[in-house]
Amino acid sequence: MSEQPFNLEPTDLPDPPDVPGIVNVLGSADEAIDLLLADMLEAADRVVEERGRFDLVVSGDRQLESVWLRMMLDPDLRTFPWHATHLWFSDASGAAEDAVESVHARLQESLILPSGLEADHVHPISNAPTESIASIRADLGEQPFDAAMLAIAADGGVIECLPVVVIERLTLLGILVIGQGGAEGLKALEQNSDQTSDCLGRCQDGLRWYIG
Repeated sequence: MSEQPFNLEPTDLPDPPDVPGIVNVLGSADEAIDLLLADMLEAADRVVEERGRFDLVVSGDRQLESVWLRMMLDPDLRTFPWHATHLWFSDASGAAEDAVESVHARLQESLILPSGLEADHVHPISNAPTESIASIRADLGEQPFDAAMLAIAADGGVIECLPVVVIERLTLLGILVIGQGGAEGLKALEQNSDQTSDCLGRCQDGLRWYIG
């Protein structure tokens, strides 16, 4: 009597949520992070080869700190083109740049210093919309943003830290949904956030969800 083979694929994954873009439902947070970073590395390599520069937008969510750690420690990501990467972020906390609680300070410790990013490749985005757009246009010109990595908040918020001009110009927008907070946020987004979904839809061709 032959033994039945083990099914190593997860069988109890949730149904994909009703959101714009491509939805990847993975078996764990680690798998979601792995796929997100694989897509980012592919995008970065392609863009750097095409034009010599990769403009990456990130949010300051603490959920992403595990992503930064993976980027620094995973041997498969050691080839990430940090030398050609420009990092953009908004400090939604409103704290002073060098304050412990500021997004800039946390990114400095977890991503900027470990990756070796040059100071002139780091671009904080002002919280004032008019100043944000002016600063972005001054630093970026007509070049597009290439990618963004964001995490969804428990209240469904995902884009509050970014001016609309950033969303409209992205070619790859990766949103990580992990943990209880991510699950709650995704549910809130589906139920109550038509405006957010409409804004995300502006990047629908490059919008990808990584749920684990």
